[in-house]
Amino acid sequence: MSSWFGKKTDPAEEKKKNNRLLKRNEREMEREIRSSDREEEKLKRDIKIAARKGDKVTANALAKQLVQTRKLKEKQFAAKSTIIGVKTKTKTMDSTANLARIMGNTTKVMTATNKQMDMQKMMKTLEQFNAESMKIDMSEELLDDAFESAFEDEGESDELLDQVFTEIGLDVTGQLKAVPNRTPVFDKADVVKAEEDDLLARLAAL
Repeated sequence: MSSWFGKKTDPAEEKKKNNRLLKRNEREMEREIRSSDREEEKLKRDIKIAARKGDKVTANALAKQLVQTRKLKEKQFAAKSTIIGVKTKTKTMDSTANLARIMGNTTKVMTATNKQMDMQKMMKTLEQFNAESMKIDMSEELLDDAFESAFEDEGESDELLDQVFTEIGLDVTGQLKAVPNRTPVFDKADVVKAEEDDLLARLAAL
């Protein structure tokens, strides 16, 4: 906004100035309404006094002033309502302007974000990820199959060995599985005799 001398005015300062002006006008109108209220009450009292005195002329004149005062007060209330309406509209306009500014900034951020995002590159990365995941899954399946085959081959080898042993006349469950115990077994009587011999030898040495 430009002033009379071509100097630009800060919109924020102009808004504050207008708000202060509206508030001042509203306060002035409230004072005028209170003054009209006091005038109305005074006229009512004067009309009653004139009526008690029987002064009809004065009472009629005061009544006309009371009617004019009430009409003036109605205009004052209307003016106050107008001021309040302008204040409300100003606040609404400010809120709308702020909302438009925020939406504009948000749009800029979204535009910048979209520019930074390379959709083709992202799609290519996702495809590579899916391909590598499939490779890993296939490798795990191959390893599982290999382990299963190894255990199955071991079982088949045992069966083949049993057939060979059976052909050559060996009892697999008896002769092959009866592994001789390598631990020497001592007879209890021999142990006792050895101890007696050792004792006799010691006595003879005495």
